[in-house]
Amino acid sequence: MKRAFVLAFALVVAFGIGIASFADGLSGSWSTDICVDATPTFTLFTSELHVQYDICGWTFGGTFGFGTGGWETVAFDVYGALGAFAIDTDIVFNPSAASFTSWMSQVDLAIAGVDLTFEFDLFPLYSWWTISASGAAGLCNVGMIAQFGQLDDFCFCFDQIDFTFDFPFLCNTTVYVTAGFSTLGFDGICLTLGGLYFAEFPWLTFEFTVCFNTGTAGKSYTFIPSISLTDMCDEDAGYISLMVELYSSVDATFDGINIYGIEIYRAWNGIWFHDITFFDLAKAALYFELENQDIWEAIGIGTVGDSCCGGDFGFEVWTYFAGTSAWLFDWALTTIDLTFGIGSNFDVTASLAIDAGGLLELCLGFAVSW
Repeated sequence: MKRAFVLAFALVVAFGIGIASFADGLSGSWSTDICVDATPTFTLFTSELHVQYDICGWTFGGTFGFGTGGWETVAFDVYGALGAFAIDTDIVFNPSAASFTSWMSQVDLAIAGVDLTFEFDLFPLYSWWTISASGAAGLCNVGMIAQFGQLDDFCFCFDQIDFTFDFPFLCNTTVYVTAGFSTLGFDGICLTLGGLYFAEFPWLTFEFTVCFNTGTAGKSYTFIPSISLTDMCDEDAGYISLMVELYSSVDATFDGINIYGIEIYRAWNGIWFHDITFFDLAKAALYFELENQDIWEAIGIGTVGDSCCGGDFGFEVWTYFAGTSAWLFDWALTTIDLTFGIGSNFDVTASLAIDAGGLLELCLGFAVSW
């Protein structure tokens, strides 16, 4: 098996060198990131090389990943068109264990206004099949996705099927309907009204969802209002969003409203400001995904512009606040990210993280493409 890996790698390299003189179809990228803490000790090292070659409308590629454990991943991918079929397949190996990791393939077919997708995923212990279809009937959109497969088994066994349906309602309001079935039977049906608003208050929109299912909790509601402070010249300039949920009992009576957070975004003259505040630490933990931190607020500011020689420049700072912090304003963590483009195909990146203990992590990296 190891000899096979060596031979495969040698063939890829030889193939790349052999076609280098025909560089029109050869492209790729290489990116590397190195991080250290205050000790200093290496906390992260990742390097990924991707090469691909285009020929006859098909693309053949290889991705090689390196890290602190040495050569960690290798993947080969092929995608292209065969008549009306679009085919994409990827196979991944674990070099250190000389073992197979996964094989994922997808075939797309567009026929008579219907988009069909067939997916097959193969892993060492199980396989997974997915068949999906979508199409439009006038102003209505219809979709279906069916899943087959069982863990620890290789079979074409039914597991889940979901249906989706949406259509316009009133002016800018859309109705979304989803229904699901599994091996246990009926999973439920949900109806959502999106884009609800009053003509007198176009800046205030609502999304309302009601779900029906079997069991003791046969009905549930979700109500999400959103306030938009959009610039009339730029619809992405800003917004205010309230994070709201409704309490309801089994008999469909409303028990209360919980406003557990607020989000504010504003952009102007190439600079953006973003603030996210939570009043519920449990929901904040799910949102921020930061370990060992009871973060309740994050404030960010950044900019994107042009650097020299046609490259892009990006800079952003995020500051997080935690309930148990003894620092001023409950400060807990600050992160800084910088991207500096040198030309159109070479980027230098740097990031810095500081918490109450001092330097948490410093990272340097680069990304080049050709």
